[in-house]
Amino acid sequence: MKINLLLLLFLFASSEQAVAQVLADDAEGKSSIVQYSNSINFDLAKTALSVGFNNYRHFKIADQQTLWGISANAKNSDGIATLFNEGKFQPESRLQFFVGNRKRIKQNGLGTLEEERDKLVTNSARTKYIQLLNFRPAVDTLIKKQANLTNAQKKALADTVRAVLKKNRDEPIPALETLQKSYPVKDSLKAVAIAAVVKLITERQSEAAKLDQTINQLDNRLLEITAQILKLDTIRKFRLLYVSGGLNAASFQTYDSSIMSSLDKRFVKTPYRGGFIDLGINYDYKANWLLGASIGYERANTLADNLKSKDYTVRTVDTLGKQQLISETKYTGYTGDFRLYDRVNIRTDLLYFHTLDKMYNDTSGYQLAWNILYTRSFISFDQKAAKSRIDIGSALNFYNVKKGNFLGGLYLEITDLTNSQKADTNAFQRLSFGIVAKYAFQSIINRFSNS
Repeated sequence: MKINLLLLLFLFASSEQAVAQVLADDAEGKSSIVQYSNSINFDLAKTALSVGFNNYRHFKIADQQTLWGISANAKNSDGIATLFNEGKFQPESRLQFFVGNRKRIKQNGLGTLEEERDKLVTNSARTKYIQLLNFRPAVDTLIKKQANLTNAQKKALADTVRAVLKKNRDEPIPALETLQKSYPVKDSLKAVAIAAVVKLITERQSEAAKLDQTINQLDNRLLEITAQILKLDTIRKFRLLYVSGGLNAASFQTYDSSIMSSLDKRFVKTPYRGGFIDLGINYDYKANWLLGASIGYERANTLADNLKSKDYTVRTVDTLGKQQLISETKYTGYTGDFRLYDRVNIRTDLLYFHTLDKMYNDTSGYQLAWNILYTRSFISFDQKAAKSRIDIGSALNFYNVKKGNFLGGLYLEITDLTNSQKADTNAFQRLSFGIVAKYAFQSIINRFSNS
């Protein structure tokens, strides 16, 4: 059984389909940042399997985008140690969705300049100029109208003329005249057709020349506007408003010492069902900064805060004469005050992105994402069930933006910053440090093998 579990974990850990959705995650794997994710991921440390998909494209530049996504997560609440050592599995699951609108915020005057640029590009004079210098459709039509040529001759002549026009885009007339002179007397009809083509192109070039001054004026203005647009558009800003919600579920055993009928019955299976909904905003500034904030409601429980797990062994003794047969059954039971309560969750994240391509002259897309400071505020509506608290932290993650591979990272977090729960510890003792290595282990190997 353990070998099969280990093999299963190894297969998930070695998957190359892993895509990062942890750029701003805290120690619990939650965030106010929406990121691109289409993946099947496995967190070895937390024994958690997650599946996610969304239509988010972080680097796509569009004025507006409607975004949506879904994700599902299942894990063993007791962690990997008890799963391997004892084969115990305490299921916990989470189903989540989000839908949002991402809008490009334009600098003052940028929209007006872009409208003028579009009008210059689609100007009727420019359109006519391009049509006049596009000889091929008119030439094909002219050759088809040559009544003295057979269809085979028309096709052959059209192919020849196209080849000449393609090879001599800037100066087609001299080349066509040379072609015309190359035909012998017996092919005089072809020479006549070529002469008609030369006349047609000459007329179109003459008509186009009358528009040269207008086109030059349009091009000069277009260059000016393009330069102004590039200057304003160096500061790219995006705003994403989203709504996220979902369901939480867990199943575990509580130990109830008041039950006297049987020791086995003291371990009571306790299911939990909860839900949450969040309203969030993400703000992109240039290509380096990303700010996220969300506020939401959650139907939470005290499993993580108030309950403690303990291992029990129930022994059954069968006596036969002078012999005893002892059998043991092991249980894990939670003791403490288990409650459901309502709370408000407020999350903020401030990310800075740094591309390693310039530093190492590399074009493979490796970046650092530093979540400089994240905050997690939990406001409880039932202070007896759970105290309100504030967690803060910082995280540094390494990933490949082109492949979507998350390569690993570090995080540092202080839980209950103000010690509202009156724990017998100082802030340093409530400091947690972790190494995030949860999705693409194989991508790390590929990185070193290709270096």
